[in-house]
Amino acid sequence: RASVYNDARWLGVGSGNEVWVNAYHGTKPQCLQSILDNGLRAGPRAAYGKGVYTSPDPVVALSFASKVTIDGIP
Repeated sequence: RASVYNDARWLGVGSGNEVWVNAYHGTKPQCLQSILDNGLRAGPRAAYGKGVYTSPDPVVALSFASKVTIDGIP
């Protein structure tokens, strides 16, 4: 989504109700269509308790994702 702001608030910089918080979620390719169709929902397996796990750090989310190759690009 394009930002409606002319500053960095959408990046989670600053404070207040208008700051967008970035949340990254790592997943398996076979789960992607369900997420696109239904949004992020708690699944049947919950390693740390029931919920949807996200991280403000994309590297952490990447560690929970499966690697895939798309059009020959890993």
